[in-house]
Amino acid sequence: MAKQTTNISTEFQCIYCKNYSSSVDELNALTDNRFAPIHGSDYDDLNLEITRFIIHDQTGLCSLEHSSLEKGEQIYVCGCLRKICSNDGHDDSTIVKKIGPVNEWWFSGFDGFSSLLIGIESQYACYLLKFPPHDSYKEVFEELNSKMMLTKKIIEIIQENPNSDLDTLLSTLENQTNFTSSSLLTSINFIVNQIKSYDSCRDSDELCLSDTSIFKILNDIVDSNFLFKDFSLDKSIQSFSDQSAVLNIVNTKISLQIFDRIFNNIIRHRYKCSEQQNVSNKTELLSNIEIGTFIRYKIDNHYEYGRIIRKYPDSKSLVHFNHYVSGNNTILGETISKNILFASRDCSDIHLPSSVEMIDVKFIESYLNTTTNEFNYHQIYDRKRCVFENLTKSSLEIHCFGCEKIFETPYSIGDCVLLPRYDNDIKLPLYTYFDDNRSQQHSNDRPFDPQLYPERRRKKCRSDLDVHNPNDSILYGFNVGYIDEIIHNESGNQLKLNIFYKPENIFENFEDYQKSDCNLLFWSNQTNIVQASKVYRKCRVIFAENITNTLDQDEFFYFNHCYDHINGQIHDVSDLLKTKFFSKSTESNSSKNCTILDLFSGCGGLSYGFASLASKLYAIEKDRQAAQTFKCNYKDSIVFNADANLILRMLINNQDEFLSQKLPPPGKIDIIIGGPPCQGFSEMNRFSNTEYSLFKRSLLVCYLNFLEFYRPKYFLFENVYNMICYGKSLIFKIFCSFLIQIGYQIRIVISQAGCYGLPQNRRRLFIVGAKSTIKLPEFPLPTHIFQPNKSSMIFRISDEKFDPFNGHSGVFRMVTIEDAIGDLIALNENDYFIDMVREYKSDPKCQYQRKMRNNKCNLVTDHYCKRLSELNIERIKRIPFEIDADWRDLPNIRLKLSNGQIIDKLKYEKNVQKSKQKNTLIPWCLVHTADKNNNWQGQYGRLSWREFFPTIVTNPDPITSQGKVIHPDQHRVITIREMARSQGFPDDFVFRGSVTNKYRQIGNAVPPLLSLKIAREFFKSMQ
Repeated sequence: MAKQTTNISTEFQCIYCKNYSSSVDELNALTDNRFAPIHGSDYDDLNLEITRFIIHDQTGLCSLEHSSLEKGEQIYVCGCLRKICSNDGHDDSTIVKKIGPVNEWWFSGFDGFSSLLIGIESQYACYLLKFPPHDSYKEVFEELNSKMMLTKKIIEIIQENPNSDLDTLLSTLENQTNFTSSSLLTSINFIVNQIKSYDSCRDSDELCLSDTSIFKILNDIVDSNFLFKDFSLDKSIQSFSDQSAVLNIVNTKISLQIFDRIFNNIIRHRYKCSEQQNVSNKTELLSNIEIGTFIRYKIDNHYEYGRIIRKYPDSKSLVHFNHYVSGNNTILGETISKNILFASRDCSDIHLPSSVEMIDVKFIESYLNTTTNEFNYHQIYDRKRCVFENLTKSSLEIHCFGCEKIFETPYSIGDCVLLPRYDNDIKLPLYTYFDDNRSQQHSNDRPFDPQLYPERRRKKCRSDLDVHNPNDSILYGFNVGYIDEIIHNESGNQLKLNIFYKPENIFENFEDYQKSDCNLLFWSNQTNIVQASKVYRKCRVIFAENITNTLDQDEFFYFNHCYDHINGQIHDVSDLLKTKFFSKSTESNSSKNCTILDLFSGCGGLSYGFASLASKLYAIEKDRQAAQTFKCNYKDSIVFNADANLILRMLINNQDEFLSQKLPPPGKIDIIIGGPPCQGFSEMNRFSNTEYSLFKRSLLVCYLNFLEFYRPKYFLFENVYNMICYGKSLIFKIFCSFLIQIGYQIRIVISQAGCYGLPQNRRRLFIVGAKSTIKLPEFPLPTHIFQPNKSSMIFRISDEKFDPFNGHSGVFRMVTIEDAIGDLIALNENDYFIDMVREYKSDPKCQYQRKMRNNKCNLVTDHYCKRLSELNIERIKRIPFEIDADWRDLPNIRLKLSNGQIIDKLKYEKNVQKSKQKNTLIPWCLVHTADKNNNWQGQYGRLSWREFFPTIVTNPDPITSQGKVIHPDQHRVITIREMARSQGFPDDFVFRGSVTNKYRQIGNAVPPLLSLKIAREFFKSMQ
């Protein structure tokens, strides 16, 4: 139990110290004849007890467990003092304040009875603490009391059976009241230390508990710290304006049961405890086993599970086998029982031995009521795409999920197809508009003065750098063809195609190309015959006279003109040609009929897409300015500016009438979206605190409890992608296991924002969930080409690799920084930090800019940036206007700033610590840490027009690890509006708060354009 502290300006006084004029101190109390030692004893003997006690230090109430006696901190006990043999009346007691300081404390009572004895020793006497404590101290004392009771039970179990193993210990404890596996994990350090202390006081003829095998296992758990040594969540505990005490995350009753089951599974798995297998298992001759029977057989010390789908009459051992997966062989690993099976899409013809083990597998509707002595199944696990989907009772029929092949519909005349440009014989003119960055002269390619530029040596030559070529999305794009004829022959089918032209095949001028929509085509009469095997996949093409901006929609192409490739002329489409194509997009208008709750909503990036589905939109956000931004942009929403866990506590305990009137009751929310703050997973190397209780206090648990409390039809969870590998994936496995066990189907995806039409490298984890009776939404397919080494959305969990999109690639060109912010006006140097409404530099030049301006913005707000120091401004001015320019291009010179401050040259000396300098043009801290940090590549980095933004963070500071935030051709960091554009916030989205807070709101948000695409998939699943 963490020490609970009351904010005070003087030394803490408990209720006895403050409120009882008749209370006395310890020495005065001991002079009272009523408390004199019994004849033949002294004050070192236990003659006295303290009832209704309170324990505190100089700062507040504290637990004995965490009191720092060894550090010399003074701990006191207050309460009602009396003789141990006194009656329960108050006549024989005296209120005593500040007994102590306490020298030591102990507890005993390992005699099979239900009570404990707790003793303390001060400088003057020994005392027993008599239960119960004072009402004001009960909550603090409860956790210690639980740990002591658990320790007592474990000591008594070992004393009764010294040969107990962990499985026996857990099984015995599970039969005790109020035992949970999580309580064992929370108490394990305490228990081991108390057993060691117990042994140190034992008689020579008593059993040494520390020598037993079960103690060695418990001690091994502490030493290995197996559950929590690899992760440390955000350690800060939220403080609330309306309460002074620390508030732990609240759990529903079902949540507690599930967490306990999960941690019980982890303990059993890590320490190889046996699980009771189904007693009805029996070995049977294969010839006697019926089709549809579940069996298992052993291979290399593990079991293979599955169902016999059919037998082959000409073989005694060959069967068609649908493989099933044991729960701990999925991504859930040790967090779920091995007796829970998942169907799979893997099947094969295998030869089985003459006798196999039959197992009874029960189809269940929910995992909540499963036991460890039977096999159950409920879902199918797609181990290629990382999806858990529910099965129906029809799966009880003999059915092979592996044979459910999804065949591509055969090509037909009238279909449109994609062909990779680099792998087909279609010859079209192709314009590349940009200079290849790889061929541009680099600062390190030309001679430089190493005395003037001492850090430039850290930069590689241009030919050695992995530099993006801005033409890649053109060169590696796709041609589009219309199937006019299918030619069948022995060597494989051929397709006769009418070839569509794209803007890059027609327009030599870059401005004409840039202003064209990325999905615009031109019909042509050019035909080519290609092998069907060279087709990448089908695509959708429509005819559209007028079309709205389609950046937020599913992938499709449109055309409204023809191109005469011989004469190079554009002309209208004939009526006959129009009849071959749909004349409009098949996008459906969503209807607002959902009740949606956005948890940890921030400024509302994720709600941007889902608001179109919401008849009622609720949001919970602790940051006041972010909550104001949310309300300003979603005027009909109900926003709670409060801590989500505090609201959850009030809802569970039905404490607040206002909340019960404003928020829907359980079962009445359709969709919960959101993601807890992710800082705990972003700082991957700060593993300092190993308390299991940190996980219980994390906001991840708060999110899970909201799901369990409301049980929405759908949910969407978002977080940094590092979460899947954090703590060797254990946190992620616990999180997913909880979702599965409360009955949700889940789809796990790592998204790349650049593949969805955003000008940014931003990878994020998404988990899509749906209740068992509802279709699980898909995640939108990638639509855009992105830099190859950044575009992969394949991910690994433990040793498994997943591709949620099955190799699907986007087809539209990459959105660049110029596409994103090229129409925003350049700022004068004296206007960089001024918040004022500004005009645009020009009309929108491309599809992305048209989307951001939404055809209704004439003026732009928030186009200003954070104020920097004079030294940082000077550094930025000296960063060259070239590719990959950063701090390594700074000269080492002495200069005078505009404010009169003198900046010295950086001195390079052998003794690093003694040579430490402040206020040098080349930052001393970067120079002396660069070797271990990839030369701090990108710090004070200048962006390039033809590239994309790095991952947008909450503070565009040039000296941070994401320091590539300097404008391409101005001496400043990017503005609030430029940062918002990089995230896909339209220009009419209003931000509230200080400049620092606005940056933070944008950096924490889910890109609105991506949320629109995700929400559309939810809408499809509802149809």
